Amino acid sequence: MNNQVINLLHKVVPATLSYLNVNSPVAACLMVTTAYAESSLATHRYDGNEGLGVYHISAASHRYLWDAYLAQHPDLASKVRGLASQQLFLIQPELELLSNLSYATAIAWQLYLQSGVALPATADPYQLAQFWLEHFDNGSEGKTVNVFMQSWKSLRDCHSMLLVA
Repeated sequence: MNNQVINLLHKVVPATLSYLNVNSPVAACLMVTTAYAESSLATHRYDGNEGLGVYHISAASHRYLWDAYLAQHPDLASKVRGLASQQLFLIQPELELLSNLSYATAIAWQLYLQSGVALPATADPYQLAQFWLEHFDNGSEGKTVNVFMQSWKSLRDCHSMLLVA
């Protein structure tokens, strides 16, 4: 397993979720697997038609999240905005999804949160795959439970370390 995966797992994702008052190993496993399922953890992935960054979030989904969800939750919006850079966010906010992993993780978590559905209580990969399929609306298409399950299997050692920590 490469250092990028280890850093994502043990540093950025849990720290970002903790900053958002989410202290859940299950949530961290979901986020790491989401990133892998969406982009194979290619940090600078850019597809102008589909999505940006490791979570492969489209510019339209990003804007919609800010306009329709975060605008209704100003305290949460302020926390998420606090993760963005001061200048770049004002000029091209979508570029934060490529250049700022903490911000991208916070936005990806909000995509789940806006569904209003509770996260599964355990790190059951099939339940998390269903949750991802039904509630991670990042603007991309072609998702299947199998994609998530393959990603979960690829990260099995990461999940074991995280769930024990």
